[in-house]
Amino acid sequence: MIAIHLEGESPGGGVGDNVLREMGVKALDYGTARMSRRLIAVVIAGGLCLLAGLPACTGGERSAAVAAAAPVPDERPRPPRPQRVQVVTVRPQRLETAVETTATLMPAAEVEVFPKVTGVLAELLAEEGSRVRKDQILGVVEDGRARTTAGLRGAELANQESRLRRTEVTSRSGLTPETQFEQMRFEVDFARYRQELAALDLEDTRIRSPISGTVTRRYCQLGQRVTPDDPVFLVTDLTVLKAQVYLPQELLGRVAAGSPAEVVAAGIGATAEARLERIDERLDPRSATARARLRILAPAASPLRPGMAASVRIPLAASPLTILVPRAAFALSSAADQVFTVRQGTLQRRRVTARPYRGDLFTVEGDLAAGEQVAVGTFPDGSRLVEGAPVTVEETPLPPLPARVFPDPRDRGDSS
Repeated sequence: MIAIHLEGESPGGGVGDNVLREMGVKALDYGTARMSRRLIAVVIAGGLCLLAGLPACTGGERSAAVAAAAPVPDERPRPPRPQRVQVVTVRPQRLETAVETTATLMPAAEVEVFPKVTGVLAELLAEEGSRVRKDQILGVVEDGRARTTAGLRGAELANQESRLRRTEVTSRSGLTPETQFEQMRFEVDFARYRQELAALDLEDTRIRSPISGTVTRRYCQLGQRVTPDDPVFLVTDLTVLKAQVYLPQELLGRVAAGSPAEVVAAGIGATAEARLERIDERLDPRSATARARLRILAPAASPLRPGMAASVRIPLAASPLTILVPRAAFALSSAADQVFTVRQGTLQRRRVTARPYRGDLFTVEGDLAAGEQVAVGTFPDGSRLVEGAPVTVEETPLPPLPARVFPDPRDRGDSS
């Protein structure tokens, strides 16, 4: 824009004086020079108007000409500025590949041993830690009377058997009636029964282990009076352990009796193989879990012991490939069945069917393919997303699956 002003005076000579000098015009006096400057200004302004293709303008038209010569601003709409969004790239994955839970190891066989008779413990033949076989004698209750009675009944039986043999000889020769011989046979049988009862009474003074295993507790002392109501030993089979776990109902179709498992003792890291022996047919209605029993094969040198806390891992049958999406994706779309995806730098709305899975993760089905980027956050936080809007993305990993805890109904006082 060009603005010309020649009407003022300046102490050192104005612009008008310079113009007059350049054109060879000499101002004769002040009034003549002033009139000349006005004339020249009008001539120059008119020439500029002609050069701009505008009609000649003077006086009040001068400002309009100058304004028309100014550049016109660009009023075309500018493209929107891309919005920053946080995205996750979804990929199909198998959900649980194993059930992981905790359990307390218990012996598969453990028996408290009771004496069969009342008496003083006369012999103590096993200590805690002793490895014993089935039917091995662990202790002996005082057996003097039982031993004497057994000897007496044995002698009576021998006497009756001797008499029976003599009677049999005389009976064949006809010297002894047949009825007397039959009576002798009955007395021999009776003596044999009495001898067997006496032998049983003597055997009852022996305290035997009902299983093979290890003596893990001894509750008695030598010379102590024991009774059939009080245990004297605890024998445990440490070679086979068991564990009890609880399986959620949604996984029962992917595990069955005979499935393999792995047991890891807490703190020491010792491992052992196991088998799922049985799954209860009845579920706990409050926790929706079924009790399952594991049989653990512990080698002789294994550090696993009854009472240890352990983690249990049971592999599951393969599940279908599933896409997981965080809860935040649905919050951005303000709809429970829609998410925003980013394709070629713009937002697209996708309709899906979502089901809660675990924590803040949902399984989705529908118009969502593997490898697509799903919006889960905005910058600044809380900004509204609009379909078709341009965006720049910041990749973030999918949240890890939170640990799953399978409740034990016994923790709430239920009976096992």
